[in-house]
Amino acid sequence: MTVYCLWSSGYSVSASLAVSIVKESDKAIQFQVLDNEKCLFWLPKKAVKFDTKTEGVINLASWFAKDSFLASMFNRYGNHYKR
Repeated sequence: MTVYCLWSSGYSVSASLAVSIVKESDKAIQFQVLDNEKCLFWLPKKAVKFDTKTEGVINLASWFAKDSFLASMFNRYGNHYKR
């Protein structure tokens, strides 16, 4: 199992969530939160970008609006850093 850091950058705070990839379809990727294996969510492939310079880092597109479930996963299991 490969572990990734899913990064979401906001105006003043960046958040990182430890995830692994469970499934992949033509248009989306299913992720699992490492701290809670019951928490699974899908993200469109257009909204994620694998960092080419740093292995294991996935950046969430700035235009992508997190739904309430994904926002709660970042708040509960993620790490937050002031910019």
